[in-house]
Amino acid sequence: MRITDALSTEHAVFLAAFDQVEQMMPYVQTLGEVKVIGRLLEPLLHRHGEKEEHLAFSALNHILKDRQPFERLHLDHQEKDNLLAQLAGAGNLAEAQHLLRMAIVMLRVHFLYEEQVAFPLMEKALQDESLEALSRV
Repeated sequence: MRITDALSTEHAVFLAAFDQVEQMMPYVQTLGEVKVIGRLLEPLLHRHGEKEEHLAFSALNHILKDRQPFERLHLDHQEKDNLLAQLAGAGNLAEAQHLLRMAIVMLRVHFLYEEQVAFPLMEKALQDESLEALSRV
């Protein structure tokens, strides 16, 4: 399995989880419940982002002349971290729900960009053997 396939599979899992979170959001009644959702997602998203940045994107850093697509992804990861940190510090239910929804929307766009722009660049620049080796790290 190539690293791009593994990351795309993780995206599909996250997207399904986001669908579930969005469906239950109208029924969430306390600030604590929203914060728990954020705390559940945060370490999973963090590990996923580390895989992307440390394995996949760093492998291309020395190959590509145009690093803009990958700089955007790094900024997206920082934005996700900031939104989840704000969620952890939210003072009321409405603010927390808004921040969680913003994070989910941002991540949906981020995943789409990766799959339409970043992953095809990786697959074009790296050999299949390299893509497979990265997925085993």
